[in-house]
Amino acid sequence: MRGGFLTGYVAVFIGGLLVAAALHGSAFYGLRRFRRWGWIAAVVVASLWSLLIVGIPVLLRLLNRNVRQAFGVD
Repeated sequence: MRGGFLTGYVAVFIGGLLVAAALHGSAFYGLRRFRRWGWIAAVVVASLWSLLIVGIPVLLRLLNRNVRQAFGVD
């Protein structure tokens, strides 16, 4: 029973890391190529990290009116 729990935990942990890496990659390349979609991806990534109290300053910065205007979202 513990082996199955450990395997599940490792799978969820690695999956979470891969999802986080994919979101960061899409935000980075989105910001370089497509400004509006890059901003949306960056907001989604910062929102998810805010659940962990890491990305709150980044999320607040992205929601700033000047940043939104620079990326053509406003």
